[in-house]
Amino acid sequence: MISKTKKTTTNETVSEKKETVFIYVGPTNKYISRYTTYRNGYPLHLKEQLKEFPILKNLFIQLSKLSEFERNVNEKGTAESIWFEEVKKYFNKEVSK
Repeated sequence: MISKTKKTTTNETVSEKKETVFIYVGPTNKYISRYTTYRNGYPLHLKEQLKEFPILKNLFIQLSKLSEFERNVNEKGTAESIWFEEVKKYFNKEVSK
């Protein structure tokens, strides 16, 4: 007796790109809270702020870089510390508009 095996295919789609998760590590403000995570890009509700103040993008990092960022943000003069303070000033200015 000859056994025939039926080949089946599934129509599930699997993205070849690995999903990217970013965490916001900047100061909490009226638009966004610190340590909020986002998948595959920046939050749409910050489109205007990201365009007006591109440094803000530096505070969306991959989860794998969180501990390194946390170490550096508390050291005066590091890029992370400067970005954090600049974004804090930017959002304080935004609130007072």
